[in-house]
Amino acid sequence: MDILEKNLITAFALDKLPAEERDAALEKLSQAIFHTILLRALEEMDEAKQNELDAFLEAHAADPDALFNFLDANVPNLNDIIAEEIASFRRGAEEVAAVLPPSTGE
Repeated sequence: MDILEKNLITAFALDKLPAEERDAALEKLSQAIFHTILLRALEEMDEAKQNELDAFLEAHAADPDALFNFLDANVPNLNDIIAEEIASFRRGAEEVAAVLPPSTGE
């Protein structure tokens, strides 16, 4: 389990869900938040590290765990970025939920 998943499970209390529902929720939340984390991480890198990341992505395009390991090794404040982006996403979701009409269960 990677850093993002651990943070999402904690932030959204996903550990209370059955495994199948937890995994589906993790997948959706990870996809929603991943790009903002990557953009923030890129802002922290100098041009040489960005070029190194480009080369890394070409070699490991299908391995998100390897990408997070790369980012963890090259972005000193990655955990802070992840926590901030999850909190921002959660605030946004709560704001949207607050203006939606209550569900009637139908």
